[in-house]
Amino acid sequence: MRAKDNSYKWLARMYPKYPLTFQSALFVRSDSLIKSIEDIKSTTTIALGDYNSASSFYMPTYDLYGKSTTVTAGHRSSKIRELVANKQADIGAVVYSTIKDDPQFRVIQISREIPGTGVYLSPKLSPTVQKQIQNILENAPKKIKEQANYDTGKEPDYKEFRTIALRADQVLSCANFSRNPVQFFCNATSQGILGRVAGFTNQGNGMIRLRLERENHKTCQVFVSSQTLNKITDGSSPEIVNRKQVKIIGVEPIELEDGTCQLTIENPTQLVVLQPGA
Repeated sequence: MRAKDNSYKWLARMYPKYPLTFQSALFVRSDSLIKSIEDIKSTTTIALGDYNSASSFYMPTYDLYGKSTTVTAGHRSSKIRELVANKQADIGAVVYSTIKDDPQFRVIQISREIPGTGVYLSPKLSPTVQKQIQNILENAPKKIKEQANYDTGKEPDYKEFRTIALRADQVLSCANFSRNPVQFFCNATSQGILGRVAGFTNQGNGMIRLRLERENHKTCQVFVSSQTLNKITDGSSPEIVNRKQVKIIGVEPIELEDGTCQLTIENPTQLVVLQPGA
């Protein structure tokens, strides 16, 4: 969906042996007293995946709307299952098909359909280069396609997922994952810092400085590593986030004597790129 929004060209399907869509699931140990998401409390621990994972982070964020719970994030699917199995987490979030037939676990929530992924070509490539890449990938040997998990096929429909994504983005704009319990909703104390990115500078050593024009007409220097920025939805590079409205949450700015401020983004959930009109 992000590729389409940035004018990338559809080329092929990823994981062609699987259906066009899949589902995420919240699960517990089979002997857990938790029967549904209604039983989740602020002390309930949930293990989530990396911040850019649709199945283990993004969709659970949508399904947990309105809840307040303890979160441990950034895990691979196998680690999430291990944490739940060893009682180090009460709930886990993974792709539904990976645990649906495992007797040691019990599913308490299944998400809506998630579109599969694809291979897209950057609009920065010339039409000639795009055609060359397309020919190479389409005519690659079957073994190569199988090893790379791609093949020609129909592009997924992202229409319904886009609606879900808007709600998830709203939650993420308020939720502070650097402090537990995490609130999967917005309230008066989670408004954050609003502003528009008006330029950036590469600081070296992988650090980037964004110039943020705040709503109070003050400016703020925002420091973020390229690695962290790459995990931010709709903001995977300084060129993409530049000139866009953003919200920064969970970070206290340092006010400087000249009236400006500075802050450092250490977690990809602390910076949210807002949709137009948000």
